[in-house]
Amino acid sequence: MEGLPLDERYRALVERYPHAVFGLNLAGQFVEVNPAATKISGYDTSQLVGMHFSELIDVPDRARATDAFNQTVEGRPQLLKLTVRRADG
Repeated sequence: MEGLPLDERYRALVERYPHAVFGLNLAGQFVEVNPAATKISGYDTSQLVGMHFSELIDVPDRARATDAFNQTVEGRPQLLKLTVRRADG
């Protein structure tokens, strides 16, 4: 990866990272996801992009996830563990 422009190196790292990496817009919809996110969720990229993040969160965790998202949007980043619902249930 050395010799590649920084943005290409970043993209290569995200693509190869074994954990889910994703970007959300201010409405909470996925705008980009890495291959690990598709593997973990069971959805392909075209299904995830545009989906609201809460659709992937197990019902008991949704309120906490939404609260954390709202706080992050307000400039107070959050760290939490949530249960993700896979496409196959």
